[in-house]
Amino acid sequence: MFIRIFIIAIISALFGTLISVMYTGVYAKILTMDFSEGASFIRLLAYNTMFCIGAGLFYAVLSKAVKKDKWATFLTNFIVSTAAIGLVFYQLTLPDPAPFKNDSVVGMESYFNTFFIPILFFPALSWMTFKSLISKD
Repeated sequence: MFIRIFIIAIISALFGTLISVMYTGVYAKILTMDFSEGASFIRLLAYNTMFCIGAGLFYAVLSKAVKKDKWATFLTNFIVSTAAIGLVFYQLTLPDPAPFKNDSVVGMESYFNTFFIPILFFPALSWMTFKSLISKD
């Protein structure tokens, strides 16, 4: 069971990273501000991987402790949702990033934190989507 949870966590992380990279690219084309320097592929992959593996580990522990898949799923998803919302408030408290070298965002650094907020939800949504593949209910 643990291997399946780990595989789902990795798949969720890769999917979340793909969506995050697509969001960054679409944002750059529509609003002509390319924040990919601050939201690099490596940063997005690391964030999604840590979040999804954390969710997977939490689910694995809860599924052993609670013995009811629906309660383990509910509690895991509740914690994952709460963590994503908490990360939004944390992101808003961060200082503006160092000046970007990219000309399209010079002077617009103060918008980076709000640009990054939707990305904070992608791993949680990915986990909740792919977790259903291992659900017992």
